[in-house]
Amino acid sequence: MMAASFNIWERNPGRAGDRELLERAARAYGCQGLDWRNGSLAFYYDDPETGREEWNPLQRLDQAMRLAVLKGFTVSTRAGNGHKSRVWDQFGVSLCTVGHNGDPVAATCRAIVQAAAEVLDRSS
Repeated sequence: MMAASFNIWERNPGRAGDRELLERAARAYGCQGLDWRNGSLAFYYDDPETGREEWNPLQRLDQAMRLAVLKGFTVSTRAGNGHKSRVWDQFGVSLCTVGHNGDPVAATCRAIVQAAAEVLDRSS
């Protein structure tokens, strides 16, 4: 089965801070040995089971969902109330809210990644 992906960079090429955000989310996920590739705007890491893997849950829905499940997040997307995606931790603490801006999937992925980075920052 092919992994779902989309190109958030088309609207936000080189978005400031995404590299740091992805790196913090990767650390929260447990990725080791990250290698940044400017050409693809993504990190790569060595997965012991599958080999070299791209890490970019801002673009890859499957990675964002795995991150949410691993961290025990509750994710809500709502068409009402300003069209936002929101993430809570396993204790019900709100971590992040992101407006959809016409793309609820991209907003949900971004909310999950930001929430993972927030959890990492809180535990440091």
